[in-house]
Amino acid sequence: MSNSTNTTPSKSLTIQENESDPLIQLWLRLRNQSVQYLSSSLVIQDKESDNNNEGDNDDNIIMIKYTRIIANLNAITKLIFGLDGKKKELVVCGIFGGGGGGVVNDINHDNGTIAEEKRGKGALELIVALYQCAIENYFDNEVTSNDIVATEQHERLIMCTLKAIKTCVIRNPSGRRMCNSTLAFDVLENIFCHYHKKIDSTGTDADVTAAIAVEEALTTLAAMCISDDLNSLLGALQFQTFVTFASVTYSNCTSMQQKVTYLNALFDAIKNEQSELLIFFEKENENVVDHNVGATTNENDDDERKPYDDNRVAAKKLSYLPLQAAKFFKGISRAENILLETTETQTMAAPLQSSLDYDKTIQRCEQTLGVINKYHECTTLLHPIELKLTQHHHTMLSNEHEKGGDGEQLES
Repeated sequence: MSNSTNTTPSKSLTIQENESDPLIQLWLRLRNQSVQYLSSSLVIQDKESDNNNEGDNDDNIIMIKYTRIIANLNAITKLIFGLDGKKKELVVCGIFGGGGGGVVNDINHDNGTIAEEKRGKGALELIVALYQCAIENYFDNEVTSNDIVATEQHERLIMCTLKAIKTCVIRNPSGRRMCNSTLAFDVLENIFCHYHKKIDSTGTDADVTAAIAVEEALTTLAAMCISDDLNSLLGALQFQTFVTFASVTYSNCTSMQQKVTYLNALFDAIKNEQSELLIFFEKENENVVDHNVGATTNENDDDERKPYDDNRVAAKKLSYLPLQAAKFFKGISRAENILLETTETQTMAAPLQSSLDYDKTIQRCEQTLGVINKYHECTTLLHPIELKLTQHHHTMLSNEHEKGGDGEQLES
């Protein structure tokens, strides 16, 4: 098993240093077009909701949306596939400067404009945002969901999304490390849930399209987990049910069984290696058995994945991830976001805008360290990110002391 020691993309390569590269220029145009479409799509949804347009118009809008999103996903996949290692890392986890905020959060929901100072991160986050944008109406509109053409488009969307995610993480350790914080794992869970429900309702495994998609999902899951212990642990806890489901449902499919065998071996190894942590999760879950275990809100949850809380995929919860494990990975995601924001500001040589922002970041560091420190004795998985976050916290405290808390803008 391989420990993940880095949590942010390499600082040796930035968008600003490579804007003259034709492929980087192509990526910037593609990313901007996709974000602009996401923005206009959200505005259209709001207007359609207000005007209560008839079903036919709704169906046409949804079909147009699917076509555009599928085209964007295919374009992203082709572009990333042709990039070398460093440029692939840059595009997938791209540093675009301007502080936090993801692709979805860069959209102004009031007028559909894109904030210039927050231009988003990378391709993996954009893929998740595109998928989320597409499935909202699919699950909300029963008539459209049952329409044959819409169903075919949804199947295409799933395959394009899986291939796009897989392309992002293959031969790209930094891309794999972004899978938790960008909610790529939640997209994969949503896809598995779709086919689990579909096959349970039809009572057959004869659907060739479903078999191909489930196998592609298993391949994508393996690509996300390989050589990354945190991802492997998350995969073992969140997807074991689906791997077993695939094994039973497609017992006669040799290629499917090979992927199942590989994932089971990978999951067994990481669960054995992290047995103390899993025991800790079980004890913590027992401590809250008398409370509302299904609720995911507590004194820390509102901040642990704050950039994405309003954009949870489908069910808006980690339905197959145990409560304490969900809190564990939320803490990791929160730490990764803080460190990524730090990398962005360093890359752009841009200071945090105010002492209030600085104080909030220090507070977030302290809260996140408090979450991570709970697991210090039962696993070494978090030691690298804990060390980075502690160093970052000390640096910020030192800067605040030198600044003297006078409320002036920090010097870069």
